[in-house]
Amino acid sequence: YAFTGTVTGAGDNTPSFLAYCSTQQSISHATNTKIGFDNELKDTDSAYNASNYAFTVPSGKAGVYAFFINVTLHDFSTNDAKRVMVRLYKNGSTQIAFFGEHQKANDGSAGHRTSAFTMLDLAAGDTIEPYIYQNSGSSYNINAELMSNTFGGDKVIT
Repeated sequence: YAFTGTVTGAGDNTPSFLAYCSTQQSISHATNTKIGFDNELKDTDSAYNASNYAFTVPSGKAGVYAFFINVTLHDFSTNDAKRVMVRLYKNGSTQIAFFGEHQKANDGSAGHRTSAFTMLDLAAGDTIEPYIYQNSGSSYNINAELMSNTFGGDKVIT
């Protein structure tokens, strides 16, 4: 059966955005650092600011939002890895935190990969910002890689 009609009342899951890191960023030891997702693949409502790395709920768009984040820190030695934590800040305060996974490569190098998903109930004007913390003892890099380092969100149809 081929549907040829029109669906009405189904809702609209915008705003919707997807950003990635187009430049390498150094993440210092034992600091909460805002992640520079500085390039957008999509932004339906111009709600993500690629200059200050923040999503702001537009007027009239309050509701439940689904957010995801993927971050890889590179160039750890196998003995360095301690803790990597990705946080989403809501209006300047930590809303939720996710811990990373240590990954060892065949060549003896290692990295940390954190992927996370959450849903938040937001009001118009609320901001969501991505942060990262690592305590390896040294600075490590988030590389400019489209598929390894992404941050996005969508309003959920309710």
